Amino acid sequence: MKTYYLVHKLYKGIFRKKFKGNMSVLVIPIASFDTSLFSILGIVEDKKDTYVATMVSHDEPELIEQYIEQLDPDGSTVLMAESNCSRKRDSKGKGFIYTVNKPGKYFPKVFSLSGYDFDGEIYYFLKGKFNFVSVDEDLSPKQYKMAAIKKSAFLGKLKSLVSSFKRK
Repeated sequence: MKTYYLVHKLYKGIFRKKFKGNMSVLVIPIASFDTSLFSILGIVEDKKDTYVATMVSHDEPELIEQYIEQLDPDGSTVLMAESNCSRKRDSKGKGFIYTVNKPGKYFPKVFSLSGYDFDGEIYYFLKGKFNFVSVDEDLSPKQYKMAAIKKSAFLGKLKSLVSSFKRK
């Protein structure tokens, strides 16, 4: 199983594209038949090395890898890192613990992923010493939804790119 770290460049405007920042996207295998893309919303307030994320898409690993191999022709998505990893359930059975074979600049050796429900929305928490290019800092639970809404407009393009491989 492979895990990937992508940076999606955010632009706004119809005639003149104005750069709005970067969005970190993590591709993680959830099961042997399912891989998910997560958009990193930010760092959880008062918790070091804990990030809150939202799921963008989940699909067969072959489709996700095909998408990554043929990244956007306009260059708005850049592959920053990739590594093989192994996955196992955590002791509570609520999430997964991942061990990365070749940790590098962006991936820690070990990290965990668990999902929680906040006001009807599911958010995922990543725990590990990641080195993401840019993320919001000190998000409180009340700010999770607003951060997700702000990025959802830009996530639409990413979702459509991944789903376009299903149609081929």
